[in-house]
This record gives sequence, C-alpha cells and structure tokens, in this order.
Amino acid sequence: PLVSAGARSFAVRLDRERLCNDILNTGMIAALVGGFALSCLQEGPGESNFADLAIYLCNCLAVHACTCSCLMSAFLYHKANGIHEDEVTAWAHRHEWLFHVPLAKFCAGCCCYLIGVVVRSYRDLRFVAGAQMMAVTVGVMSVSMVWATATYLFFKKPRRDSNFFVTTLKEA
Repeated sequence: PLVSAGARSFAVRLDRERLCNDILNTGMIAALVGGFALSCLQEGPGESNFADLAIYLCNCLAVHACTCSCLMSAFLYHKANGIHEDEVTAWAHRHEWLFHVPLAKFCAGCCCYLIGVVVRSYRDLRFVAGAQMMAVTVGVMSVSMVWATATYLFFKKPRRDSNFFVTTLKEA
C-alpha cells in the first residue's frame, strides 16, 4: 500500500524477518512452558480434594493453551515465510488480528501454569505457614505481572515503528 505525504509517496511493506522472529519466539517459549505444565500432569489428579484438582486442571489448561499457541505459531511461520514477496504485505494486513492469537494463548497458558504452581505451593507448604504465605504472595505477584504486562502491551497503542510494517520512501 502507498501512503502520500505532500509530494512524497511512501510504500508500506512488511518486515518479514521481524514478523517471523516474533512468531518463532512465541512458539518456542510456548512449547517450553507447555512442557513444564505437561510434566506436572504425570502424577495424575491425585486425591479428590480441591487443591489437587485445581493443580491438575490449571496444568491441563496450560498444556492446551501453550500447545495451541505453539501450533498456531508454526502455521503462521510457515505461511509468512513461504508467501511470495509481492503478496506478503497485503496478506499480513488482511490477517493482522491473527498474529495476536498465539501470544494471547501463550499468556493464558502461562497464567494457568503459574496459578497451578501457586496452588501446589499452598498445598505442599500447608504445615509451614510463613513459607506458605511467602510462596503464595510471590506466586500471586508473578501471575499479576504476567497478566498486567500482556494486557498493557496488547491494549497500548503501538508507536509507529513498533509493528512489523516498515514505511519506506518510494522512488519516482
């Protein structure tokens, strides 16, 4: 797409390398966190008490969300890297909303995983009240920071140079 500014014309093009790096990073870290959550499922749900079921459910949700993020990232990377140079910018503009989904799924998976860790530490430290409260406090702060950071970044209007599109001067 062309953007006019007075007598000059600017072409907006996709910075494919930045986009692919972002997609790849999200997918890799989502796989890592999903693997952590999956390892917590090896024990099974344990007893039928609230804490054990909450831990199992949080980790199960984390595995699903992170796996979905990882797979979506792989599909988006394949498409963004494989589409012809003449078509990639228009394609990315039409599907811009899709690039936010893997990060949102990853954030949800991270929060579920961290909540599972908080509940697990609460359960495991039930006989040591001071350590239990410290672990829960740090855990709640961690979940809050992940959620707040993701929400802030998602809703903050980006600066002109902070997206994957680059404006260049079009030669006459």
